[in-house]
Amino acid sequence: MHILPTEIGKRQDILVYSDGTYVKVEVTSKTIDKWTWIKGIPDEGVHLLIFVDFTKKELCEKPNFYIMTALEWRNMLPNLDGIKNNPKYAGVDPKDNHTPIWKDSRNKGIGIKVIDVEQQLDKWEKLENLLNKRDESVK
Repeated sequence: MHILPTEIGKRQDILVYSDGTYVKVEVTSKTIDKWTWIKGIPDEGVHLLIFVDFTKKELCEKPNFYIMTALEWRNMLPNLDGIKNNPKYAGVDPKDNHTPIWKDSRNKGIGIKVIDVEQQLDKWEKLENLLNKRDESVK
């Protein structure tokens, strides 16, 4: 397996390549209570969104990693506190990685808390499954 920084697309930070298969990875990190203005993950291709949490970690301490597929992102969105019953929520832009959009705002995206992604903690097998083409959740 090779991990390379990528310029393959403006939304991918890392390209992971193994035996002719690659996974595009977007990484977002935080040191505060939430990840801000997260814009989602595309349906097309093979992508992962990795949330890295450095909050209350010492310099040499491993951060927490939360690994999410496109399907998991889409399924999570309607259940987020920032979206449920929010009159300013205008839906998602399916052409822009299922990014939440807001009425009367040019801003796109949403804040994500650890509680929103806690079930994805250290789910590194998703990367291996995608590289081995065993993960059906990318469809």
